[in-house]
Parts: sequence; structure tokens; C-alpha cells
Amino acid sequence: MARQTQLTALGAQVPRATVAQSPERRSRQRRRNLVTNLKGELVKLSDKFSRDLDSAIKKANAKEADVSRADFEFSDWKRGKDYTYS
Repeated sequence: MARQTQLTALGAQVPRATVAQSPERRSRQRRRNLVTNLKGELVKLSDKFSRDLDSAIKKANAKEADVSRADFEFSDWKRGKDYTYS
């Protein structure tokens, strides 16, 4: 306690002690963070990725770059294997 008083007197920030949470509160917090519709969330993520990719392509083409979605397709890619450019 004396050390904390000394540090506070010097203007140091002393972290507050964390208060232990009840098991019920921790359980409520965990439930609040759960994804209940995984497929729907993945679809939303995929849709956002597609929109962002289309937007980036459009911006690049506005700056006279020659970019299309085909530039991001790798027909020789095999699922589950590392891709090597050939």
C-alpha cells in the first residue's frame, strides 16, 4: 500500500485491481459473443469481401490500371495444397 501511495504521489498511473466476476456474468458474456448463424455470417463476410474487391478493381481501373477479377483466379489451384506459381 505504501508503494502505491508513493507512485500515486509521483503522478504514476496505478492500475485498479480487477474485480472477480461471478460465473453467471461470465456465462452471459460468453453467450452474447456466440455466433448463432455461422453460415449466414460467412455469407456476409464473403459478400463484403466481394464488394471490397470490386471496389478496389474499379478504383484501380479509374487510375488507368488494367485489372479484372480474372487476375485473382487461379485455375490450377488445388484445394488443400500450397499454391506455387508456374
